[in-house]
Amino acid sequence: MQSYRDSAIAAVTFCGYRPLIIDLHEFNDFIMDQVVTMIRDSRFLIADLTCLPENATGEEKVRQGVRGGVYWEAGMAYGMGKTVIQTCEDNDESKRRIHFDLQQYQTIFWKEDELSTSIRDITKPLSDANFAEKLAQRILATIGKGTYQTD
Repeated sequence: MQSYRDSAIAAVTFCGYRPLIIDLHEFNDFIMDQVVTMIRDSRFLIADLTCLPENATGEEKVRQGVRGGVYWEAGMAYGMGKTVIQTCEDNDESKRRIHFDLQQYQTIFWKEDELSTSIRDITKPLSDANFAEKLAQRILATIGKGTYQTD
């Protein structure tokens, strides 16, 4: 979902980090080599565990409602000692399908109407924080401020 991606990019950039998104990079090699390299080079990883019900077209990239690649990539990052920030759409279907081994970690739950690229003053608690603000607060609290600046 583009609005989720835009919100996450806004939060990461706001916190002083350069977002790396695999499908926005040009490369010729095997994609998994590129994924592992990007995870290795990253300070932290954002893993969205949102899953959708299966469809009957046979073209789904989701099996049993779970995006297995996200779990693999999060596990790879955990194994490398990287911080993984879990997010998930706040709906019963997605929440129910989070695997038990990741349920023990805090997850930022979001709703479509909370997706925004605007970030207010997050030095004070916000009772109505949007997703980008929640994500920025988590990044700053657990990773700290980065030095990346956009021009």
